[in-house]
Amino acid sequence: MAGNRPRAILALTAWLIGVASAQSQQPQSDSADQAVGLFSQACLRHLGNPTRVRQFLASHNVPPLSAEASAVFMRNSEGVGFDASNKITRMALISEDVGVCSVFAENADITRVDPLLQSTLERAGLKAHLSEERKRDGLTSRTYEFAFAGRPFFIVASTGNDPGRAFHVAITLSRKPE
Repeated sequence: MAGNRPRAILALTAWLIGVASAQSQQPQSDSADQAVGLFSQACLRHLGNPTRVRQFLASHNVPPLSAEASAVFMRNSEGVGFDASNKITRMALISEDVGVCSVFAENADITRVDPLLQSTLERAGLKAHLSEERKRDGLTSRTYEFAFAGRPFFIVASTGNDPGRAFHVAITLSRKPE
């Protein structure tokens, strides 16, 4: 029995190394996952309703942005900005009083944003269609349109890896003007 102990320890060690190696090879959640997930849970789920978006963020203890940061994101709009940063990325969510809801994230794998967004829309049962794609100054913007309960909405997903940009992903939900 004593002769088998070193072999058992080696076997256990090899197994643990294998488990640790397999875990380290699993894809890590990145900023694209985080941005689309936050957009889905806060903006899309509540269709930009400012009261419900803000209640959702408060219930998850998401702090407001500083006044300076809010001013950068809000520009001339009225609303509330939230600092949704986490261990993976810096993020901001802007909830405008008129119902526009936007998520900004930095350092995302921009090739994953649109497929994740399309998958999210499909899982939500929303039949969104790509109505416009524009590329300008290293920024790609795609506009998706859909209707919910007879009300038209659109989503603009903008991505770009320009090192001069503070954020590489911006996803905005808004009611389409009638």
